[in-house]
Amino acid sequence: MGAKAQESVTSSFPLGLAVLESPHLIPSLLGAGADISSMFKWDSADSEQKSATMLEVAVESAIASRCLDVVKIVLRLGAPVNRAIPDANMPSALQLAVTQEFERENLSEDLTVELVQLLLKRGADIHIPDFLGFYHIPDDFYGGFSDAVRMTLLHSAEAQGRTTLVKALVCAGADVNERAGEKGFTAFQVAARFGNAEMVSYLIKSGANTNVPQIMIFDKPTLVAAVAKDDLELVSLLLQTGADPNITGMIDVGPMLKMTALQTASCQPESLWSSDDSPTIRLEMVKLLLDAGADPKTPRFTTDTEDRSPLAWAVFSYDTDVVKLLLDHSSRCFNLSRA
Repeated sequence: MGAKAQESVTSSFPLGLAVLESPHLIPSLLGAGADISSMFKWDSADSEQKSATMLEVAVESAIASRCLDVVKIVLRLGAPVNRAIPDANMPSALQLAVTQEFERENLSEDLTVELVQLLLKRGADIHIPDFLGFYHIPDDFYGGFSDAVRMTLLHSAEAQGRTTLVKALVCAGADVNERAGEKGFTAFQVAARFGNAEMVSYLIKSGANTNVPQIMIFDKPTLVAAVAKDDLELVSLLLQTGADPNITGMIDVGPMLKMTALQTASCQPESLWSSDDSPTIRLEMVKLLLDAGADPKTPRFTTDTEDRSPLAWAVFSYDTDVVKLLLDHSSRCFNLSRA
């Protein structure tokens, strides 16, 4: 999504060059008649030449230089913060500031929040249409890969794990329950997958729905996502705030299978093929779910041989402690039902 300014056929080129290289010259050029609302030619990531506003050029320049002075200068001089006519093929200045999808290291979170707040205070539109962005998906074998999906500004901040930035966007009016597209993830689902307990707790306090219904076949509800990534603190938080302990989602255990949170905890899919498997976390996770009312007698949802009950998954994983816990819980429930 990144782009670099290049020479324009218009007389505005010196102004564009000043934005990139010599911000202190901008006032002099404007005084000499340069137009602050000029558009500048950029080479976009798809190699097509497109137009960018002065502020958009300044934002990328600030990210590259790790200094916000050029943005402060052009804003102080009156550069438009939003396009008069939005261009779906080019990111806005605010989108550039939040996503920072360039072939270089991003700004620190503190500088990013400062940059975003500079734009928001000048009236940057936070309610832009969803756009194509990237989630980084960790992978035990290859170190990770990027998955292109539709997202909002809030989704992007969450996917980067930037809690302070998430708070700034929500305070500015970002919708914590907004989906990216008709069948996309909600901001809360993205936070549960990529964020931490602090981020999720903030979204809950801001009105997020903890039991978002599954829409896509590969949807992963928040509780199931938290269990899948072994986040005990987040699972505890979600259960305390009303998450359904028997909700199901699609989990990759070789084939993609529909699984409850308890089934997921019993096999810990994120560590199934990894040396990072933690029996202690698995046991505590199962205890939390059972105490919250998770059903240990979950039926198999398909005839697939790898579609296992929580007990069968625990046996498959050679986890004696979880096997004993599930058997003991089932026995106690049976005795209570006969009392």
